[in-house]
Amino acid sequence: MSKAETKPVADTIPLEQDLLKLEETVRALEGSGLPLEKLLEHYEEGIRVYRRCHTKLKDAQLRVEAIKVDAEGRPILEPFDHQSSIESARGSLRKSRVEED
Repeated sequence: MSKAETKPVADTIPLEQDLLKLEETVRALEGSGLPLEKLLEHYEEGIRVYRRCHTKLKDAQLRVEAIKVDAEGRPILEPFDHQSSIESARGSLRKSRVEED
């Protein structure tokens, strides 16, 4: 990777590490024993980390593909449709509730 292609340091931090940092920041803000200036610094850092986490999760969602089977039984890859998955899960839940009654 050339110098021009080098990722920013924030992009190389694993999501799990960012989530831990976000939890630490929240705890520091909840403690409220800090002066206002320190609280603002923690808040600003928390917003930066939150945005990084949100971007990483959105990127991951775009990369997920659902494996489905076509009419001949061959596997095909399709982009994962989060909304239809939620609707399908709700439909299954409703169906199981009706069967219980």
